[in-house]
Amino acid sequence: MNCPKCDSAFEKIFVETIELDRCTNCKGIWFDSGELKEILKIKNSEKVDIGDQKVGKRNDNIKNVRCPKCNQIMAPMVDLKQSHIWYEYCGSCGGVYLDAGELKDLKEINIFDKIKNIIKGERKLW
Repeated sequence: MNCPKCDSAFEKIFVETIELDRCTNCKGIWFDSGELKEILKIKNSEKVDIGDQKVGKRNDNIKNVRCPKCNQIMAPMVDLKQSHIWYEYCGSCGGVYLDAGELKDLKEINIFDKIKNIIKGERKLW
């Protein structure tokens, strides 16, 4: 499989027993269906996100991204808890593509994110 953003080859990386695909160029990460949910539960799993966040933000502007697994156009999505995080989701195979820096960002819910969620009524402060 190749990266859906820059068409470079993926390399296999592991977080515990979970095998992921990371782009050798832009460092975006591909998650097969259900893998992202599991990765988010693992302590320090964000260490596999070694790419430049600026490159990741630039790659958010790439549209009509095709799934590297099944070649369907993926849907651009926004994380509900951190609306500054945009990612791609494949409705066909359930895969998720995160640009460089997005996994680290997903795992870091800071005080501003918490306050914003409280204002929206999505979370209690304590």
